[in-house]
Amino acid sequence: MNGKAPIIGNTLTDKQRELQELRKEKENKRLRMERDILKKGFRSASLGQPERLSLISQLAEQDKQVNKSLLCKLFGVMKSSYYYGLNPKPISLKAVKTKALIRQIFNDSNRSAGGSQHRCHTYE
Repeated sequence: MNGKAPIIGNTLTDKQRELQELRKEKENKRLRMERDILKKGFRSASLGQPERLSLISQLAEQDKQVNKSLLCKLFGVMKSSYYYGLNPKPISLKAVKTKALIRQIFNDSNRSAGGSQHRCHTYE
């Protein structure tokens, strides 16, 4: 024997060790970022959906490296809701008037007639 411990299994090369360290570093950075986001958002625990969407937008704007999908996940918001909130569809005036008319007819009938009975008369 030459005084060295026997090598059992595969040993990591310097490049493999470096790659492993970089991966750990990247994971630690991600975890610190998530922790910081949650600290900032902790005050928003009782906020409603619009406020959480606004907070996500603000955090994403402050730090361009922050992934919006991650923010949505951390704040319990569906990604589709976030993106819909950025570009909401315009409300149709005709649909609003029709709905108001149906509600008025329903109320005038002492709330006895169903909305489906009135819908067919509205569109004639």
